[in-house]
Amino acid sequence: MGQSQLAQLRRPVNEMLMGHGSTLTTREMFQTLIAMLSVESAWCDHLSDLLKKKQKVIIAGDVENLEKMTSEESRLAKQLGEKVHERMQLIRSISEQQGLDLTEPPRMSHLKPFVPKDLLNTFNSLIRQTEVVAKQIKEINQQNEFLLRASMDYAQGMITMLYRYHGKGMTLYDTRGVAGQHSADTRLLDRKA
Repeated sequence: MGQSQLAQLRRPVNEMLMGHGSTLTTREMFQTLIAMLSVESAWCDHLSDLLKKKQKVIIAGDVENLEKMTSEESRLAKQLGEKVHERMQLIRSISEQQGLDLTEPPRMSHLKPFVPKDLLNTFNSLIRQTEVVAKQIKEINQQNEFLLRASMDYAQGMITMLYRYHGKGMTLYDTRGVAGQHSADTRLLDRKA
């Protein structure tokens, strides 16, 4: 996909539709939908790769890179969300053009009977690809959530073990830098090997 095609796809759907007026044919609408699905699929692949790298960073405890990756993940997820919203607008336009009942949000599966035959395989393939990658993203996110929780639980366990303190909130020092009322028991730290 060339840069000009990618720039065209980044434009909001309303601009694309208005740019062509009401003369956009069913075929052109489905070609646009397929192009949008291709871009979404590529971005989902990129997000999946990013989450896999993030998993390694979580395991390594590399907080600096974790922050960078989380920021990139948020940016990409926002862009994907905007594209999904635009795709839904296009699906709604196609549904209206085909006279489908719009009492509930239209789905891509509702459009299959109207896809031109020569575009149907590509359309179905992109739907399957997107579903597979979406499932991978969900699984990787669940694994990353588990790793982060396990890491936090481990850190809390180490703090508890090292300081032997089980009260509400640990206060090592007050605002003046003087040991607080519940100072830590540092016996474990002071032991010699």
